Amino acid sequence: MIACLSSKDFFQCSTSLFIWLFLLFSADSLFAAEIVYVGRSFVIIDSGTDEGLKIGSEICFAPKDDGDDLCGVIKIVRKRLAGIKFGSEEVSRLKRGLAASSDDLDESVPHQKMSKKELKSLIRELREKPAPAAREVQDLSGEKRARVANYRVFIGWIISPIRSYRYNLPSYSLENELSGEEDLWTAKAASALSLFTLSAELAWITSADSAWAIGMSSEALTTDKVSSSYSATDSSKNLEGQIDASAVSLYLDWQKSFGLIEDLSFILRPGLAFEQSKIHVTETLNNGGDQLTKLDSQLNLLALRLGGNLLWHFSGIDWQIGLSLLLPFASKVIHTATPMTVNVDASSEQAANVDQALVDALDHTKAALGVQILLAAGWAF
Repeated sequence: MIACLSSKDFFQCSTSLFIWLFLLFSADSLFAAEIVYVGRSFVIIDSGTDEGLKIGSEICFAPKDDGDDLCGVIKIVRKRLAGIKFGSEEVSRLKRGLAASSDDLDESVPHQKMSKKELKSLIRELREKPAPAAREVQDLSGEKRARVANYRVFIGWIISPIRSYRYNLPSYSLENELSGEEDLWTAKAASALSLFTLSAELAWITSADSAWAIGMSSEALTTDKVSSSYSATDSSKNLEGQIDASAVSLYLDWQKSFGLIEDLSFILRPGLAFEQSKIHVTETLNNGGDQLTKLDSQLNLLALRLGGNLLWHFSGIDWQIGLSLLLPFASKVIHTATPMTVNVDASSEQAANVDQALVDALDHTKAALGVQILLAAGWAF
């Protein structure tokens, strides 16, 4: 200032001094974007649409842990703020104050301070959106970066308290044969419970809160045995029946996610299912091992699906527990039977109807309702 007072060109000197002071006190206005908040599955930077950012803009960070740079895409943007979603492992590498870079970021725009109200509003909105997983990948230049996952794969276990199909356990009725009744087979209902069903699912993530999923489940083979008397004159002569059941299912679901708390969301999943169940019945004489008959039954059905799952992202793994209801609305059954040799004491009407009576006793058909409980673990990629 003293130099300016003694200068011949006071106006030029004071102008230079004013510019220097302006730059000194407005240095905060010419800035590099940085992280202002770190959540468990997201970060917020202090730049937004005013600086040229938009949804989908790639933002990169250089963590101070000597690891590779970490990049993500903007999920929510405001005038002076932007939120980027990451998995919990990636977020742990990011700290408040860490500089952000982007090809879309215009750093020449004067910095306008954000309000606490704006920041709190964005934090709430980001917490409600499920975190898409990110992982480090190599691009064509050989550099490693993180990207949002496009797919998830799940492997799980299904318990079915109620199957979507039903069948009976046929039993030969010597009483009906002796009394002259037409049907030589009676039946009791088989268990509707299935404990061992493996499932696999691939989900295509179309947005932060929706996805399409295709899955398959395979029910383990269950076996029941039924013994019944076959001869009125020889009490040791019995029919040993073995009934084997298995099923496979394919389904297509649309999934809509609703954030509950951080890393925990509820997924509504309506869809369609195709299920094929097979029943194999063999009836063998116990005193000689002669097979008197066998019956193969195949049931194809279509069902509406309505499910709800809880999805928890923990330690880099997505854990699911859910309940699905199946409402079968169309079915077709195909039977293949080996003609049965009946007792000589059986009437001609009984002999003629014996194979159909076995089919009727089996009664392999769709149920009114199916219930499934899912336990699964998944990974994003």
